[in-house]
Amino acid sequence: EITYGDWSSDVCSSDLKVEIEGTDGTAVEVSAERVARAATDQLAKDLLPKIPINDRSTPDLVFVETGRITGILVGASYSVAYHVKVPKTVTVRATTVNGGVTVSGIAGRTTVRTTNGGVSARKMLGPLDAKTVNGGVRPVDISSTYRSRHSLLSVV
Repeated sequence: EITYGDWSSDVCSSDLKVEIEGTDGTAVEVSAERVARAATDQLAKDLLPKIPINDRSTPDLVFVETGRITGILVGASYSVAYHVKVPKTVTVRATTVNGGVTVSGIAGRTTVRTTNGGVSARKMLGPLDAKTVNGGVRPVDISSTYRSRHSLLSVV
């Protein structure tokens, strides 16, 4: 069994969004949109190419992650949105910190883990295992085995 998805991020003070869509095709397509915010347009333009996206894929695994920017960001922030298309029968595993995951139309086993972000699942045909800390799980039009674990952290 080939796993075609492992999207991972461990980024502080950044937003991450992952959208994974099952298709009838045989190829995996990953696109990433970097967004930089700063006090001036020029500072944001200078920050944009410094947002690291690491592709550690192999012939048997697609693995893409957002790296950390070295140094201190003052008055600036960044986000990355991944848009992924996979063959709908593959196994997908997605993990995020400080961001949400949306999955749709996947017939293979799908495992999603988020911290500080929600999980949205639509038109899933295969098994779905979703776990989130500080986020919700929203299944819509699910015709598969569905298991969800949700934790809410609170500060007193």
